[in-house]
Amino acid sequence: MGALHVVFAAKAGRAVAEALGNLPPGTELACLNCYPNGLPFYLGRTATLISRNGNELTSNYVIYALKHETNWPPQIVPVTNFDNWISAQKQPVYLMVRQSDTNILETLAAARGATVQTLPHGYWGAQLPAPGGS
Repeated sequence: MGALHVVFAAKAGRAVAEALGNLPPGTELACLNCYPNGLPFYLGRTATLISRNGNELTSNYVIYALKHETNWPPQIVPVTNFDNWISAQKQPVYLMVRQSDTNILETLAAARGATVQTLPHGYWGAQLPAPGGS
């Protein structure tokens, strides 16, 4: 079953990347409590992970390091800092979530006049303009 999970996860990243292929340049891609395997590779861009502990990643080394470090790398944001992080963004953010976090996405999208879209493999996302409408 482990091999099937890896194959399914890779296909999920590819399918989500195809759905997001037209993200405008300069848009920050962020994943809240989720991280489709391979998504940054298929999009050819980095993604910021907002996470409790990094368990969305496939690298045991990274997960271990996050548990033992107080200063996380800039592309991984502790979920407790999410409100500050999203408010500080000066560029548009495309935020992705799983079903358990759609209420957060819907609240942010409504506040910024954005539309939530359904993505493949159980993901949802919204193109959030930067504060001030940029």
